Amino acid sequence: MTPLSNLHGRVLEYLITEVIIRTHPGVNLTVRANNAQLRDASKLTDLKPPLLNELTSAADALLLLWLNPQFQLSQQPSITVDRLPDQNQNDVTDIRLTSKAWTVNLSLKHNHTALRHQRPGTTPVHCGYAKNDPQMQQFRQQYQATTQEFMQYIGQAKLFAELPPALIEQHLYTPACGGTKWSRMLILQRV
Repeated sequence: MTPLSNLHGRVLEYLITEVIIRTHPGVNLTVRANNAQLRDASKLTDLKPPLLNELTSAADALLLLWLNPQFQLSQQPSITVDRLPDQNQNDVTDIRLTSKAWTVNLSLKHNHTALRHQRPGTTPVHCGYAKNDPQMQQFRQQYQATTQEFMQYIGQAKLFAELPPALIEQHLYTPACGGTKWSRMLILQRV
């Protein structure tokens, strides 16, 4: 991970945690999460304002459009937020939310310019499914179909920056996010 990528990721984790704290008064931070928040608060000034605004909007959208509708955060009497270290080889979780009803593990990636990215393809494995489980096979087929269809629209482009945002939204993010139960775990990649 490059220093710039690390900075963007830390700020995104910080902002997501902050928006959860701000909108849900019953949130408890673990000691580790509290320390991470204190450490990363100063990193906000290292970003250019347009990028900081983009990451802030992404954090707000994650809560409003996905976390709250899927997990009814506002209806939980208490939520614990933990921020996990990157050194864990077996768990890609960046932020873990826990209530009495559920545990949600968030693995966050700041949008970068590569047109292909290997992480989404192994999402079920990171969620505890074996490579040969039927769920993994179903996910792989759906993911491959979405990707192949998207590739039909990109022409000669090599970078996301070369593509119109509407094309990416319509032919990649919307099909991936709206098409399957896996999508709830999958495309935080844009964030």
